[in-house]
Amino acid sequence: MAVTAAAYTHMPAHMAGGLTEPESTAIDWITNAIKMLLLANTYVFNETNKDDDVWRSDLTGEVTGTNYTAGGAAVGNSGTRSVVVDTTTNKVQLKAPAVEFLNVTITGIRNAVVYKDTGVPSTSPLIGCIDFGGDQSVNATTFSVDWSGGTVVEFTVV
Repeated sequence: MAVTAAAYTHMPAHMAGGLTEPESTAIDWITNAIKMLLLANTYVFNETNKDDDVWRSDLTGEVTGTNYTAGGAAVGNSGTRSVVVDTTTNKVQLKAPAVEFLNVTITGIRNAVVYKDTGVPSTSPLIGCIDFGGDQSVNATTFSVDWSGGTVVEFTVV
């Protein structure tokens, strides 16, 4: 089971200031509330959903379980998230520490979605999705999502 990850298609537009002017849903990686929620296998992350799902309200199948809070957990904070620009490779990286769901009991975790939390699902833009390639379950322990090299999203500028 291979783990795959990708950004939602509308995410770069949100990073650039939003889909319309003026829009309060623009994503500021450093200062905004960025969260990760967990989805069950009823949500399939594919090319259609990557293009069509724009807001948290578009998602279906958020998991439930002991000590899991709806809406998920914070992806670091303004002191632990960063943006790294590498002019040699023309890459921009959004960095953050691992996300931990502490002492949870959850079955059937298939996806983790990173999003900007505005407090209103219909205005909370999606950033990216991780498909674990199979169902994951935890029993009264920490479920942790640790990024490769701390990089949540990487762009290549062409």
